[in-house]
Amino acid sequence: SYAQTLSIDYNLSELSSMGEPDTREFHVPNSDAHPLHPPIPDLELPLYQRQSRALARMRSIEGGEVDFPEEERSEHVLPGIGWCLIARASQKSRLRGGVLGDAIGS
Repeated sequence: SYAQTLSIDYNLSELSSMGEPDTREFHVPNSDAHPLHPPIPDLELPLYQRQSRALARMRSIEGGEVDFPEEERSEHVLPGIGWCLIARASQKSRLRGGVLGDAIGS
């Protein structure tokens, strides 16, 4: 299935007591932690280690082995009463595809 679980949270806060939102640093995962892909016999030249790790990661994504946390947040000020409703929906889904990038000339 596409979505494993769905979690919904909400918070009702007074505007006067709200500070900065609690956010996490945005992180784009790379292939450094993945194992090397087994050698491919028909290649004219062997893959660099970074290419081999990227290939292993792409194969695990295509195989449906990688979860991706999706999250949607929404804030709504409730006029007249001085409150703010903050809602969040999150789920872990199978990652379906991605972007392959490499440093030019390396």
